[in-house]
Amino acid sequence: MRDRERIRQRDCGLCQQCRAQGRLTLGDVVDHKKPLWAGGDDSDANKWLLCHQCHDAKTATEAAIRASGGVP
Repeated sequence: MRDRERIRQRDCGLCQQCRAQGRLTLGDVVDHKKPLWAGGDDSDANKWLLCHQCHDAKTATEAAIRASGGVP
């Protein structure tokens, strides 16, 4: 089974950031919790399912951190 499908099934097809805030939103992007550039690994434990809105916000935050030379 491809890892993307495995993560979708594990996370019940729901965005994990929305779920943590009590919202049920379908997820459509498998993302690294801790980015690879910041020392994250490619294991399933470091991946989660996000909706596009949460993924875009997380990516923008990480891009700003990375541009400033920081590590989350």
